[in-house]
Amino acid sequence: MNQKHAVILLGAVLIILLLAVEFTAPPTNSNGTRTFSNGGISFEYPQDLSESSVLLDQIATLDFEGMLHGNTIGNLISEDAGYNLQVDRYSLSSFYANSTQDVLDEEKAELKDVNSSVLSENTTNANGLAVHEMLVYSNDTDQKTFFAIVVKDQRVCILQFNPLLNGNAEQSSIDDLVPAFQKIVSTVKVD
Repeated sequence: MNQKHAVILLGAVLIILLLAVEFTAPPTNSNGTRTFSNGGISFEYPQDLSESSVLLDQIATLDFEGMLHGNTIGNLISEDAGYNLQVDRYSLSSFYANSTQDVLDEEKAELKDVNSSVLSENTTNANGLAVHEMLVYSNDTDQKTFFAIVVKDQRVCILQFNPLLNGNAEQSSIDDLVPAFQKIVSTVKVD
């Protein structure tokens, strides 16, 4: 075997190993949940969600900006395809902000720019962190999205729960899912 074939074979083996590690589900916790942990944020989520490869998702959707900036650190999809959970991490300076309120104001302004409106908002506490929840309606897509925003130590973490079309081509009702989302959010920790 020449050197070129050996390098190609080694590359193929490495890719297979990386994919095997990437698609291995985290172990189940004693309470029946799994733990997401990446980029300094962790939370528990139900077993009916599975983690998806962020990089492969970005390649498949040609999300070059996401690949370049690397803000999305997690993507979880429900087994029944009713919703997905996208986890993003930013620095406070990404929002040209000095405070949590600045981040919230920037998010609301951006939502207004894309023809969306905040239907409700609430601030809760999770593990000593202030969690800002917003239920948002997009006038363009006629879809609601639930956001949870946490700011700690110059880091902004956003969990975005998006309803998806299921196999019957009906959109999941996010109103029915908000309590499940809030249960996930209640376990958020930022290191």
